[in-house]
Amino acid sequence: MPGDEEDGWGQPTPIRQIIVSAACCSWWSGDVDDAGIPMAYQGGGAPRGYMVFNFRQNTYIDEYKATGECKNRQMNISFMTPSFQGWYDQLWDWVNIDPAIRSPSPPVTINDLNSPNLLAKSDLDSTILVANVWNGSRDSIVKCKIDNRKPITLMRDSEYPDPYAFRLHAYVYRYAAGFELWTGAQYGPADPQPLDPWLHARRSTHVCKAAIPTDLEVGMHNLKVITKDMNGNRYVEKMTFEVIE
Repeated sequence: MPGDEEDGWGQPTPIRQIIVSAACCSWWSGDVDDAGIPMAYQGGGAPRGYMVFNFRQNTYIDEYKATGECKNRQMNISFMTPSFQGWYDQLWDWVNIDPAIRSPSPPVTINDLNSPNLLAKSDLDSTILVANVWNGSRDSIVKCKIDNRKPITLMRDSEYPDPYAFRLHAYVYRYAAGFELWTGAQYGPADPQPLDPWLHARRSTHVCKAAIPTDLEVGMHNLKVITKDMNGNRYVEKMTFEVIE
């Protein structure tokens, strides 16, 4: 956005910059979806997709369209919990070991991760709600409402990771045929191969976060995140989660 400081620019940027991933997103990497196409989540935590621009004279309105998703789906919501952070840290350490000496088997897999929507009551004071608004910007407004409680404002933090994308990036990936050829890998069964570190969603310009209430009762809860972008578009994402002893 105009006036923002960007790494390498040397001064506040004078114009609005829109950066969109390639159609292959993260090099056609990752586990496949229901259509047999690699998920290939972006390093910024957004799914594969494209921009839609509606022009009127010298102005425009832009929207992000995730491939295969309804146009009203505009974000991922998730929790950063102590147990998730511990799980991810083990995988991250393994990913960063020299492949020549790294064990072919990861220390943990997706099967060692608890359900992301189960929150231990003892962890509520260290659990963060994260909303990755794919076309979000400095001017986006993001709020959440838990049950009938007062709305909470989520604050943008471009240095904070996205647990939703982490869970996909940290998985032991299968590669699409084109990606296997590009990396020199072979078809068929092979040792687990993690996504390269530079592709993990460890920071994003469109991530917002907020601490969740520490007095949530044990049981099921409804959560709704509402975002309004700079063009006035309003989007909603819902989640049900459970607090356990």
